[in-house]
Amino acid sequence: MTKSSNYIYVGIVVAIIASFLLYTVTQSVYGAVVVNDVATSNAYQTYEFFASTTAATGSVSSTVIATTTTATSTNITGFFDSVYGRYVDGSFDVRGAKKITMYFSRGGATHANTGSTVFKVQATRDGTNWTDVQQLVSATSTSVSNSLVQATASIGAATSTLVFGIDLDYISYKAIRCVVVVTTDGESSCAAAASF
Repeated sequence: MTKSSNYIYVGIVVAIIASFLLYTVTQSVYGAVVVNDVATSNAYQTYEFFASTTAATGSVSSTVIATTTTATSTNITGFFDSVYGRYVDGSFDVRGAKKITMYFSRGGATHANTGSTVFKVQATRDGTNWTDVQQLVSATSTSVSNSLVQATASIGAATSTLVFGIDLDYISYKAIRCVVVVTTDGESSCAAAASF
């Protein structure tokens, strides 16, 4: 074997390795970490979605926690709570939650209660874009299956509270909000509790 044939063999091997590396690199899909938030751990938190707010004073009323009209909990002017210093925007931060329980209530404490309310939960991964949560599981269920999971909860002409869990087996969220559609009259409220 001559020196020139050795160079040819080395060139072929280098070309094969380079081709393989080029093929490997072009088949890869690249991504980027867009958000890297620290999540709460070993905690239990609750949230009232339709608490009466007074942005001027930065206080949240603990007595008025319902809406009498069709509403979305985030349709408020956000403000900083003067008691805890938290930003209140109508959404519940659930980053890192292991369990989320939703409480949907309807009553007639100060208004007539002959109508009905449909409740739904929406979630976001970025704080801007919201999608309907399709994983509500009734608290009376003994297991989670497709036939038991639902997207909405309804209460008609009654003073009642429905309790649902959100199935977090295959999905997680940054925050959740509550949407209510009220027919005729009544007071509707949403609350949530999360274990981190």
